[in-house]
Amino acid sequence: MVPNDAIIKKFMGIVRGRRCAQHWRYGSPRIHAELVAQGVPCCENTVARIMREAGIAVKTKRKFRQTTDSNHNHPVAENLLDRAFEVEEPNTSWVADVTYIPTREGWLYLAVVVDLFSRMVVG
Repeated sequence: MVPNDAIIKKFMGIVRGRRCAQHWRYGSPRIHAELVAQGVPCCENTVARIMREAGIAVKTKRKFRQTTDSNHNHPVAENLLDRAFEVEEPNTSWVADVTYIPTREGWLYLAVVVDLFSRMVVG
């Protein structure tokens, strides 16, 4: 079934209205269901094709990925500082941290070692 201009106009009105109202999350299945509910005869593949030809893409929300697994049998380092971050002389306590920086080319990993006395980066 080839959609006529009236169907396409009604479709585009619904798509543009829903995209703004739903923060760009309505895809072809939801738009198809809404068109059918309003009595517009069409199939989901036609809706998907019209959206693709019109350059309408849906932003999908990514699922949260857990990156820490604390349930393991590997040895865990002792807590030598026990939150005593005030030290009396340099080079007696160093702390480290790792952070992840997203870039267009992928993730960068930044590791830093800081002397607690001077708060200077030592490595």
